[in-house]
Amino acid sequence: MAVTRDDLPHDPAGKPERERGGWLAKFAPGVRKIVKRETPENLWVKCPDTGEMIYRQDLETALWVTPSGRHMRIRPELRFKYTFDGGKWETIEAPRVPDDPLNFVDDKPYKARLAQKRRETGEQDAMALGYGAIPPKTLNAGPAVYGPGSGRGSGTSGPQDSMSHC
Repeated sequence: MAVTRDDLPHDPAGKPERERGGWLAKFAPGVRKIVKRETPENLWVKCPDTGEMIYRQDLETALWVTPSGRHMRIRPELRFKYTFDGGKWETIEAPRVPDDPLNFVDDKPYKARLAQKRRETGEQDAMALGYGAIPPKTLNAGPAVYGPGSGRGSGTSGPQDSMSHC
């Protein structure tokens, strides 16, 4: 027996209810009940050298070194943790220097660039300085905070061996 439009259930407004689902609902009736899970935005990281997508947890396990050998940019605190034995280090305060002694201006004044980077990173200098041990030696380290082209950096000095990570 053929179903006519008059045989379909009606809503209170008098319109017939529309059958939904199509072929997929007939093939897999429970498909409408699948709950979508939210996927975190930072689950995958793209390798800048090869374009390969790397699972973030694998990259963290590899201390932020990609399969192609690139050392990814990470915050100084994490770099210190990976560099020094036991993840223990002491922060060295950088000396205060004038913000723009040469009054340098490009397409944007240097003081404006510096203020922007300070807001973005929450740091006052382009490098974070730390002191720790990799037995049998103690050393200073200064990983970059702002990244290349920031135009601002601090040096390290002292009787210990010096090392710099980018």
